[in-house]
Amino acid sequence: MRKFNSSILVILSVLIILFVVMRLFMIPPTFGEFGWYRGESVREIANQSHKFADTYRCFECHIKEYAYWEVGGHSTVECESCHGALKAHTINPEEYKGYGEFLSPNTYPSIQAFCLSCHSESTSKPESFPQVKVSHTKYWNCTTCHNPHYPEVER
Repeated sequence: MRKFNSSILVILSVLIILFVVMRLFMIPPTFGEFGWYRGESVREIANQSHKFADTYRCFECHIKEYAYWEVGGHSTVECESCHGALKAHTINPEEYKGYGEFLSPNTYPSIQAFCLSCHSESTSKPESFPQVKVSHTKYWNCTTCHNPHYPEVER
């Protein structure tokens, strides 16, 4: 049988002690408070300002669009899913128009690209979900025939 080397035991002990000491200094005191993450992050997130408004706030000014939306094929899609986070717009519509929002149609190269971001044909989508072949939109702007708030063909 081999003779056990005591230097390996010393090195292993030093590494374990070093690990425990570093862990005390590197892991935040609130880690594990609410699960496998830093507990303080929950409070930080809760204190962030909200950027989304309720869809029903849109009704206050956009009555016609809201009426179309409420009975149309997009009635299950919140306004901000297409128009972006617009709480600032609902608070002060004159000052904040929201044209540069990440999800707004203005950030896409074309209205076709915007519509196809949800409606492009894909086998991963349910058959009941409205899908468009890219060739259908090749020469047409979607809004030529479809009102985005009431997407059934009407124009």
